[in-house]
Amino acid sequence: MTNGTIPVYGGNGITGYHDKALVHKPTVVIGRVGFYCGSVHITENEAWVTDNAFITTYPEENVNRDYLVYTLRRMDLGKNNNATAQPVVSGKKIYPLLFPLPPLAEQERIVTRIEELLPIIKTL
Repeated sequence: MTNGTIPVYGGNGITGYHDKALVHKPTVVIGRVGFYCGSVHITENEAWVTDNAFITTYPEENVNRDYLVYTLRRMDLGKNNNATAQPVVSGKKIYPLLFPLPPLAEQERIVTRIEELLPIIKTL
């Protein structure tokens, strides 16, 4: 990794900075190795993603990114790790998982409501 200003995302979020980008728009990544396996992050516009995280692709015309992130976080993907000394979440365990996918307008309403409630919940 060459020092730079591009954030590098691993399993637990930003782990350093690089001089090249691998993704060129906010991208959903899922940590796949270590204590934070299963954690879900959204990258900056320009970012590098290490092999300690999955780059998530989805049909953007049908899936609201924030709805996907909230849903994946709620699914607690880390519970699907292989329980070795170094926890790992494999695509083999994540790919077949199902989750509710309402119409796009309903996804947007759900995200709006979550974002209204989160600040209130944090004060409790």
